Amino acid sequence: MARTPRTRQGVILIEAVVAIGVLAVIFTSALSLFTRSLIGVRSSSDQIVATYLAQDAAEYLLAKVAANKRVGDDRWADDLDGCDDGAVCSIDTTSPISAFSLTPCVGPACDLQLDSSGKYRPNGSGSITTSFRRTVEVTLTDTNGDGANDEAYVHIVVSWESGAAGGSVPLTFTVYGYEV
Repeated sequence: MARTPRTRQGVILIEAVVAIGVLAVIFTSALSLFTRSLIGVRSSSDQIVATYLAQDAAEYLLAKVAANKRVGDDRWADDLDGCDDGAVCSIDTTSPISAFSLTPCVGPACDLQLDSSGKYRPNGSGSITTSFRRTVEVTLTDTNGDGANDEAYVHIVVSWESGAAGGSVPLTFTVYGYEV
């Protein structure tokens, strides 16, 4: 049976609609994969920044302990007691070691902001709000019973909220007064 030009036009129209449908499915799938990969990149980026912020706080705290140790062996834990006994504090790692302080904070007061030079600072001392929050807890202990603290258990957590996702990076270590 021979096709007439009119039937051939109908077949071409159906083929075009099917081809457009197939292309739409392929394009939607590719767009979905692209969106998921962007979310993954953002999540990885946030985790890298959070890890850096936790490490930054740890190194700053250890530098303070080392500076105290140079003053005298019994002074190694000076200024660490502001966050003792379960208090949660923030730490400004951009200030000089001589101005070290652990400042008690609750909720948004622990949030980090970016200042004009691109440094992360505790809430109120920067100009750009970020999704990061850094908390520091220090527990001083007297393990040998001589009345002086000889260990500091440090727990740093950097957490963030990013849309529906978020996460946290915990960093825990012990500082021994006799090893600094």
